[in-house]
Amino acid sequence: MTVRAGEGGEWLVEHAEHVPADAARSWTALPPGPADTPLGRVRVKPDASSPLRWLGHRWLGRPLRCQRALRLGPALRAAGVPCPEPLAALVHAASGRARLVSRDLPGHDLADLLEAGVDPAELPWPALAEAVARLHRAGLRQRDLKAPNVLVDGAAVALLDLDGVEPVGAPAPERTRRADLGRLAASVAAAVPADARAATWTRFLELYLAAFEGRAAPAGALAEAHAGA
Repeated sequence: MTVRAGEGGEWLVEHAEHVPADAARSWTALPPGPADTPLGRVRVKPDASSPLRWLGHRWLGRPLRCQRALRLGPALRAAGVPCPEPLAALVHAASGRARLVSRDLPGHDLADLLEAGVDPAELPWPALAEAVARLHRAGLRQRDLKAPNVLVDGAAVALLDLDGVEPVGAPAPERTRRADLGRLAASVAAAVPADARAATWTRFLELYLAAFEGRAAPAGALAEAHAGA
């Protein structure tokens, strides 16, 4: 559903079906970052669409990244991809300024945990492998899949930066999966100690491939890797 809000200039407000229109309108006044609202804690993220994409939106009706993320919400939920629920896409009509509003989830990003010295063997790589595999099996990709965009909360993970998610056909082609995983690998390698780097990533790939192919993951994969590193 789309409504228009007039405070501070006209906003085009597109929101999830279960979000009341008045609540979505009120979010146009929120600054970027986390915020407490009557519907719970949300996070407002500025849209990263390029000027060219904005022109395509304005003249051809093509969705901005925040709008695409909102519209992909049902597909992400249906695929069981753990991520913050997208709630609304806000587009300022005059300036093109746009934002994605989503649920704010607890946790710490993977990059911060690795850089803080958390033992890689203690992190939930199986959950991350399953999350990325579900994304790819559903025919989706994350163009900015990297450690800072993985939220860790105990044994659970969530994939962040939903405006980088796009459909690519199910299942995602191998070249697309390789690109996503390569970006994630580079960000992990930058934070994992050198003596654990190869073992961590090798076992993560084993877990990912098992999840993507729908077979059982190797038992204790990461523990074995670090024991032999």
